[in-house]
Amino acid sequence: MSMDFSAKIRETESVIRRLSGEISSHRYDVERLRQTKARLIRYYDHFIEKSEHVSKPSLTKNTWNGELANEFLSFRQYEWKKSYLAIPNKQLSKRIEEIEQRINQIDSKIIRLENQVNGKRVHLSYLESRYREVLT
Repeated sequence: MSMDFSAKIRETESVIRRLSGEISSHRYDVERLRQTKARLIRYYDHFIEKSEHVSKPSLTKNTWNGELANEFLSFRQYEWKKSYLAIPNKQLSKRIEEIEQRINQIDSKIIRLENQVNGKRVHLSYLESRYREVLT
């Protein structure tokens, strides 16, 4: 009888170690994702901050004028700037959102695993108390 409890105790301890390892791994993943998200936010801010440079240098009538100059200015103001701003407003924003979703998924998984560990610890306490009773 004591062997049954001993084996169950070892098995439960093994499960707790495995689950704890998974939790640690997931926490590491969340930390890396948070660092990546912070880096993407800095890139986003940098793109927005530098967006005014898309319209530089300014072209005056002394520098360049005529129909081609007007077309170029129109292209630079609307198409080029629109394309430039698509990087932070669409691409970076989308990646930031995806990372946030992944962080939330992993956080939920961590909570589930922690609940499992807590349940296993309660079960382990029960097994250890029963094992002590059998020995006495």
